[in-house]
Amino acid sequence: MTRTRARRADQRASGLAITSFSQHMGANLVPNGTFDNGAGWAIEDPAHWTIAGGVLSATAGATGAVYQGGLAMVTNDFYQVEFDAVTAAGVIACGLGVAGSVGQSHGISGSFQELMRYTSAAPVIVFGCSADFVGSVDNAAVKPINRNPIWTMPSADGTYTLAFTLPESPLAGQRIEMRYRHQDNLNYWAAVVIRSADNAQWDFQLNSVSAAVSINRISVTNVGAVDAVRVIVSGSTHTAYTGAGGVFTQRGSPVNVAHLNGLTGITAIYTSAITPNRLSAD
Repeated sequence: MTRTRARRADQRASGLAITSFSQHMGANLVPNGTFDNGAGWAIEDPAHWTIAGGVLSATAGATGAVYQGGLAMVTNDFYQVEFDAVTAAGVIACGLGVAGSVGQSHGISGSFQELMRYTSAAPVIVFGCSADFVGSVDNAAVKPINRNPIWTMPSADGTYTLAFTLPESPLAGQRIEMRYRHQDNLNYWAAVVIRSADNAQWDFQLNSVSAAVSINRISVTNVGAVDAVRVIVSGSTHTAYTGAGGVFTQRGSPVNVAHLNGLTGITAIYTSAITPNRLSAD
């Protein structure tokens, strides 16, 4: 009996349990993100886009984009993008880089907080909209994410769990990701909880990322105010769960995809209003 207890204790000790997280946001990289005037902003369709009264406004029929270049961004790093919008019609979206990453398309008024990868060689923040968009934008911000380290799982196979606290007053676009079998910023798996573009619900995704291209493997909408994600991995098989109050619910069917099978890196990344509590690998 004593030997059995000792063996079980050794197995627990060989796992990974992280309860201290160092991620923090840097300062806003966007000068004049409050649109006090037109300084720094380029407007491709000045007949429909204007900057006046401390906001960027659009009338129906707007084409092209409004952008500001020269931001101090690093290719393939991740940033928190924020802006406010008052929307009377249509949708508005924000992106990083020319033909780079684009966030959610928002058709509601509110404040938005998104996590984006900067992939383009042109370091710009870009606002674009549908042709029928009528509304205004204010308080644009791009903040560097000073990330957590990449920890080492005891094995490429196992049970990986990230527990967290979601904000009581969420904003559309907020998200938290448990990234596992992590090779680098371009290659990993991610279990994601993200706030929908209409700020109505929390959704779950399981994504594989290869050469910065994300492929969605599981997508489940309206999973509720969960407090954990979990993935059980065996070889090429990934079985995903969300947790609430210690009860875990499987999401989607197991995914059988060979991608980074032998890697043991794991980390967490999230927008600033979400608090990670514990990351474990057993």
